[in-house]
Amino acid sequence: MKKKILSLLTTICLVFIVFVLIKWLSDKPFSFPSNKKNKIGAIAIRDNVIPFQKLGSRLFTIPYLSAKYINYTYFTQYYKEDKREAFKDSLYSYLNKYDSVDIYLLAHTNYYYTWLDTFPRNKLKKIRMVYNTGCGNANQANIWLSMGVSSYIGHTGIKSQSPVFYFFFLRRLLVSNNIKNSVDKANQMTESFFSIYSFLDSQPGRKEMVEGSKATYYTDLYEFDK
Repeated sequence: MKKKILSLLTTICLVFIVFVLIKWLSDKPFSFPSNKKNKIGAIAIRDNVIPFQKLGSRLFTIPYLSAKYINYTYFTQYYKEDKREAFKDSLYSYLNKYDSVDIYLLAHTNYYYTWLDTFPRNKLKKIRMVYNTGCGNANQANIWLSMGVSSYIGHTGIKSQSPVFYFFFLRRLLVSNNIKNSVDKANQMTESFFSIYSFLDSQPGRKEMVEGSKATYYTDLYEFDK
């Protein structure tokens, strides 16, 4: 029992150390830039994963959302359709209150767009950005853009390590407020991060995994079809 506890504590400490090192190496480590001049709200939702992942997502995301946006709501699911109505209510309220809204879908392969099928298109046009961490969910770009959202960011890989990209992307976005530029810089940092692990070079599928972990930025239907 003691060995199991020690092993768990060691793992947590190592994760924390790696987290701090990455923050220190990547950019200004613990800065939370305030940019609330624009009336932009944000909604984030974390799917039903293990408690450690839920806690990690929450602890990382909320400070940045709080610093960046005029208001935000963060949801954590405990079963598949959990928070559906609350998510819709919050989004509808934000679309009425604020100039625009950013949405963060922090979930494995998902279909949250089905939650918005009753929203009028003129309301959904106020969604400035949807970022989706789901594996292979770049293929939803056409759906989201057709609904009226201004931009969609997703991952092509079916085994995407999207949390690596998300770590860099959220921090970059809050500093620059330029979505396309933030995606490009986060992709560069993601590739650099994986290049550290040279011992993975011989593993089959590594290149595809790295490429699938980077994100693609979509702003119109033509871009999706190219």
